[in-house]
This record gives sequence, C-alpha cells and structure tokens, in this order.
Amino acid sequence: MAAAMNDYYSLDAIERDAAVVSCVFAIDAAGLGYLEAMATGHGTAAIGESSTLKKGTKVDLPLWLALPLAKRRMVTMSLPPYLSHRFRTSLMADPPSVNLADRCPAFYGVGSTLADVFQRDDIRQDLLQCLVVRFQRILEEAQLFSADKNASAAQVQFRQRLATAETALFNDKIETQMAYRKWRDREVDPGSMGGTRKKIRPST
Repeated sequence: MAAAMNDYYSLDAIERDAAVVSCVFAIDAAGLGYLEAMATGHGTAAIGESSTLKKGTKVDLPLWLALPLAKRRMVTMSLPPYLSHRFRTSLMADPPSVNLADRCPAFYGVGSTLADVFQRDDIRQDLLQCLVVRFQRILEEAQLFSADKNASAAQVQFRQRLATAETALFNDKIETQMAYRKWRDREVDPGSMGGTRKKIRPST
C-alpha cells in the first residue's frame, strides 16, 4: 500500500500517466460522448442531445484513463508512434542523437508500461539497450558540464533531447561530480605535514 501511495504522488508517475495513447471504442459507451468533444477541442457544448460515444470512435486518451478502459475491454489501445518498429529501428541506429523529450518526456515509463500491456519483449529490450547506450553519453556530458558551466550549444541541445528519467540521471551525475571535487579540493590543515591529519595524543 505504501509503495502504491509513493507511486501515486511521484512526479514521474504523474507524467507517465498523462501521456496520450490512441484508442478505439469497442462498444457504445453511454455518458462518454464528452471525451470525443474534448479530444477534438470542441468542449462539452458540442455534445448535443446524445452523450453516447459510438462504437468504432477513435479518441486519444491519457494513459491513466485508457488502461482501465482497456482492461474492461471497452477500448482497444494502439502503440504510440514513438514505440513503433519504424521509430525504434531509427532510434537504435544512433540512440544519443534522438530527441526523446520531443517524442515523449516519459518515454521509458510509458514504454515500459505499454510493453507489459502488449506483452512486447522486443520493446522492453529496445528500451533497455537504448538507455544503456545513452547512459554512457549522459555521464560523459554531465562530467564535462560539471567541469565547465559555460555549456556549448551542442551540450545544451543534448540536454534538451533527454527524457525526464535521463535528465534526472544527468543532474545526479553533476551533483556527484561537484561533491567529489569539493571533497578533493577541501582545505588542508596548515599545521599538518604533507596534508595528513594531526594525531591526537591521549591525555596522561
């Protein structure tokens, strides 16, 4: 229960669940006509006399709503374009160069969730391999950035391409590097010899 509550209040979980997926209704859904109106930007005023969402209607829904509806077999979900085989093939050709933030900031969270829903081990493996490759580049860029805060245009662009989870890794690496440098460059006691600590003699 505690783990569920922690996930509920997690910003990463909120961002993941807000991601939109395409759904097709498998039934006539009474009282849900407003979803189509809201998805098309017309608002609830455009619903008219009937609030029934007709079978076969395609609507983009946030993940938090799409998942329970799919579980009840009310909708059929589709994989978003950024998890398609075509995109993943392009991604794996050069993982560090792809702008994941532009596709979906919660790329890994959404990808992992939908890989479970669709039982797609290939998606899960691609996500893992992508993160492994990009992780190495993230560490390198973070180390450079921590050494010189005057980031180049290329470094700024790289950071802007990161998914939310990757940005957290980037920031964690910077904090670690700064803490290490602070420890390394700490002031040495002037009275000590060669930077060693003074020995405290026991009182007699």
